[in-house]
Amino acid sequence: MDFCDCSSLQLTSIPSTLPRQMKGLDLSNNLIQTISDDELKPYENLRVLCLYGNEIHSITNNSFQSLQNLEELDLSYNKLPILSSDWFGGLHKLRQLNLLGNHYTLLGEKPLFSTLPSLRNLKFGNLEFSALSKQDFDDFRSVYKVVHTIKSVTCTDSKVFLMPCDFSRSFKMMTFLDLSGNVLTDMFLESTTCYLDGFGAWPSVQTLNVSRNLLSSLTRVSKALSKIPSLTYIDLSQNMFGDTTSCIWPKNLLYLNISDCKLKLIDNCIPVTLEILDVSANHLEKFTSNLTNLKELYISNNRLAMLPGNAYLPSLTLLVIRENSLHEFFQSDLGHFPNLTRLDAGDNIYFCSCQFVDLAKQHNQILLGWPENYICDSPPSVRGYQIKDAHLPILMCHRTLVVTVSCIASILVLAIIVLLCHCLHCIWYAKMTWAWLKAKRMPLRVSKTVMSFDAFISYSEMDSEWVENMMIPQLENGAHPLRVCIHKRDFVPGKWIIDNIIDAMERSHKTLFILSEHFVQSEWCKYELEFSHFRLFDENNDTAILVVLEPIEKATIPKRFCKLRKLMNTKTYLEWPSEEEEQHIFWDKLKAAVQQEGNPEIEPTI
Repeated sequence: MDFCDCSSLQLTSIPSTLPRQMKGLDLSNNLIQTISDDELKPYENLRVLCLYGNEIHSITNNSFQSLQNLEELDLSYNKLPILSSDWFGGLHKLRQLNLLGNHYTLLGEKPLFSTLPSLRNLKFGNLEFSALSKQDFDDFRSVYKVVHTIKSVTCTDSKVFLMPCDFSRSFKMMTFLDLSGNVLTDMFLESTTCYLDGFGAWPSVQTLNVSRNLLSSLTRVSKALSKIPSLTYIDLSQNMFGDTTSCIWPKNLLYLNISDCKLKLIDNCIPVTLEILDVSANHLEKFTSNLTNLKELYISNNRLAMLPGNAYLPSLTLLVIRENSLHEFFQSDLGHFPNLTRLDAGDNIYFCSCQFVDLAKQHNQILLGWPENYICDSPPSVRGYQIKDAHLPILMCHRTLVVTVSCIASILVLAIIVLLCHCLHCIWYAKMTWAWLKAKRMPLRVSKTVMSFDAFISYSEMDSEWVENMMIPQLENGAHPLRVCIHKRDFVPGKWIIDNIIDAMERSHKTLFILSEHFVQSEWCKYELEFSHFRLFDENNDTAILVVLEPIEKATIPKRFCKLRKLMNTKTYLEWPSEEEEQHIFWDKLKAAVQQEGNPEIEPTI
């Protein structure tokens, strides 16, 4: 049997009945308090011995002397008040030794590790541990010859504030050093790394953890570590760095952790060689560094309101930007990171606009924590919803399209209304109706028994030569002259033309309409004819006399002159003859028609 697991069995001592040939023994988490000289003698073949988590407070000097083949010894988290070099006298093959979490304050008065030539991995320290001082190691001068082969050292959660420069230089092969949870300051770190003595400390260290110490200047720390040639990984998290100016870092640095350090500005202090950077849990409001090799950026729990698009990060594949102040991000923002394959942007205060919701759903395959960590904060209609379940009104999502369609529809409706108004003469009818209503409200200004004219002549200006040169002389001259009204001569200057038309019709017994193609195209003839409709036909008068000056098709008369069309269909009208001998008859008939209901009490014109 190579390995015996006797952990967590409430044992108070090391059993004596275990297999003699076993090579591994786990006695962790029992109640063992002491180890005597004879308890381990039967197990000389042991290579691994784990006594972690017991209550050991006493070990006799020869307890491990029989374990000449032992390679790993774990005495961590017991109650040892002191450490003795006599314990390790015969452990020439011991490679790993763990002394963490006991009650010692110093490493001892004699060289503790001088008899351990094969030691490669050493862990020591506790909350009561006070210091590693130069004087202490002058007691351990022989250790300098031993530690040069150690590859890994962990001394955490103790009170270590200094490692003497000569001792640091002795770790020739050490690749891993963990001094987290101690009380290192900027000045003592400079001394520990031999910064004040020309460098040379830890020439092979690749990984350094000095998190949870008392470091306060990132500039000083970077310079203190700048000459460690193999250093690629540095953890400076949970220190209290103030403002930074410029920094000098190891030339091969690939990983830097400066999270939870209360930093407000960091852009001028980031090494350009980095592939992984953690600046989470700081007070950053922007990030604009140019890092061409950076592949992973952890910047959660800061105060960023947008993705770091102003930074130059062409190689970035992972961006963790949780718990910031992001409201939204767009395709243009993602375009700054051409190689991004994973984005963790959960737990932000998202404004779920239509564009952002569509983008998030479209790129959900790269969003880590999707969909449970992506929640809408606004607008109120979707607050508390997962972005994947946010459904927004069409007006909000397609406002431009809706506005465009509405505008086009409005323009079309307006165009149709204008077209209909034009085709149906609605505007003209509206004008006429308004003028007629206005005229209807006027009191009758002229008594039917007191008239100024026998007839008002409505004609087109294009027919004025015939009216003025032939018709008017025939009516106003002769044995029984008539008084006729024409606009050129009898309208009152300066008076609104509509009022002139109304007055002329009211002061005339008859209204003569000289119909021609020109008449039906004349705007003012339309007014006059329409007022005749409204004023005269509405009063059931028969005062309109139609004179057809030239052959005119009834179909050419505008449809809005419905009463005129009806009148031409139901009443005889006079036609101007082309034969001269028939023209005398025409004039006689016209005079007779005008005089038919004429009244001799004609006021003189003014």
